[in-house]
Amino acid sequence: MLTLAVLFGVALAKKVDRATEEEYAAWQAKRGRHYRTQEEHNFRLQQFEKASRFVKEHNKNRNAHRVELNDFADWTEDEFRRLLGA
Repeated sequence: MLTLAVLFGVALAKKVDRATEEEYAAWQAKRGRHYRTQEEHNFRLQQFEKASRFVKEHNKNRNAHRVELNDFADWTEDEFRRLLGA
């Protein structure tokens, strides 16, 4: 049953473009990130893609400040909130 759930989750995962995959690989290498399973890698890649999209959109709009990807770029919002005690 767990295998079926994992396969279903992988099948639903959104495909990211090649540039994002390469950006993610460089980000991982810089931070020494390694994941236990391909499923976790894919999940973290999806989180990274969301963060990367946010950064690019924010910086494109010429806001008063710029943002960049940090060590939390592959975390979910809930994981980050828990870190902050929220």
